[in-house]
Amino acid sequence: MSSLFENQTEYSHKLFMETQKAAYQKNRKTFRLFLLTLSVILLIGALILLGIYFANKDMRFLIGAAAAFVLSLIFFVLRFQAYRIRANRAFKTSRAMCPKGEYGYVIYSDKIELTTSQTKQTILFDQISQIFETKNTCCIMVQQKMLFVDKEGFTKGTYPGFKEFLIQTCGKKFAQCV
Repeated sequence: MSSLFENQTEYSHKLFMETQKAAYQKNRKTFRLFLLTLSVILLIGALILLGIYFANKDMRFLIGAAAAFVLSLIFFVLRFQAYRIRANRAFKTSRAMCPKGEYGYVIYSDKIELTTSQTKQTILFDQISQIFETKNTCCIMVQQKMLFVDKEGFTKGTYPGFKEFLIQTCGKKFAQCV
C-alpha cells in the first residue's frame, strides 16, 4: 500500500507553544472560567475591604484589600497563561523522548505511521478523538496525547489536500481554530 501524504515535522518550541495555546483555549474552557470567576470574586472582596477601610480607617482592612487585589490579578493572568507552565514541561518531556525533535508522518488511507529517532507508532483513524488546526500546524489528539503536523513540512502531497482528506475521513472530529 502506498502512502497518500508524507510529512517531516520538527518539534520547535515556537510550534509546540502555538499548538498548546490553541488546545488550552479550545479544551480548557471550564478551568479558564473557574480562574476568571475566582479573580472576579477576589476583586469584589478587595473592593468591599477597601470600603470598610475607608469607613473605619483600620489598616488591617487595607492590607486585606491589597492582598485580595493581588490574588485577583494573579488568577486573572493565570487564566490566559496557565498553559505555558504545562506546555514547557511537556516540551521538555517530548525532547527527552526524542532529542532531535524530528517526527516523520506517513499517512495512508486507514492509518498514520509516526516515526521518531526513538520509536515507530501506528495510529488508526478511529483512535483519533479530535483534530484542529492553528496558524502553522494541524493538531491530532489521540488518547490525551497531542501530535502536530507542520503545514510546511509535507514532502509528499500538500497541506490543503491533507486537510481535505482529514475532513472526509474523520468528519466531525475536525475543527478549525485559526
